[in-house]
Amino acid sequence: MARTRTRGSGESAATWDRYLAELRCVGDRAALRFVGVDLSLRSTGLYAGDGDPKSAVGLRQVVATPEHLRGQRRLDLIADEVLGFMDGRHAALVLFEAPSFGSGDRAHSKGALHGVIKRELWLRGHWIADVPPATLKVFAAGKGNVKKPAIAVEVYKRWRFEDDCDDVIDAFACSRLAAAFVFPSGALVHWKRAIDKVRLEPPRIVAG
Repeated sequence: MARTRTRGSGESAATWDRYLAELRCVGDRAALRFVGVDLSLRSTGLYAGDGDPKSAVGLRQVVATPEHLRGQRRLDLIADEVLGFMDGRHAALVLFEAPSFGSGDRAHSKGALHGVIKRELWLRGHWIADVPPATLKVFAAGKGNVKKPAIAVEVYKRWRFEDDCDDVIDAFACSRLAAAFVFPSGALVHWKRAIDKVRLEPPRIVAG
């Protein structure tokens, strides 16, 4: 599964398989960290959870961007906060909700934001991945066409996790999907459909 979804060379895929085997040999999954990221120009959600996909134990953060910031200053602020959240905790896997692009300047800015942060994590040696928004909804709520309020309800039902920020809820779902990607045993049927859509990006040290 992971092998067919890894960008880069065959060597990168083989390296992921070795890394995956190491993760699965860890005796205490609570010691692992799986980070979910929902990037936004206004309100970015971050969540770091443990290796149990059904667990709701973790840390959350919201990066609220001041209205007056634009352009590179806005990207710098968000990138600094996200990378600060990562400091001191090497994630087993960092999973991003992929951007849903519209048109105009905001689409370009969102693309730049994803590129800046992913590149920095890539340079730091993190395995990163992304998942389409509809697929994340399938994982969190069982269907790919549900609205934000319904996702919050389903996340609370399944994990007893709640937050007043939709971006944190999406980041939480990303974190749990990342854990399920590595530890799929016992996954629900709709979880397996979502797991198959996760797209890995090898870190710099193995990128082909």
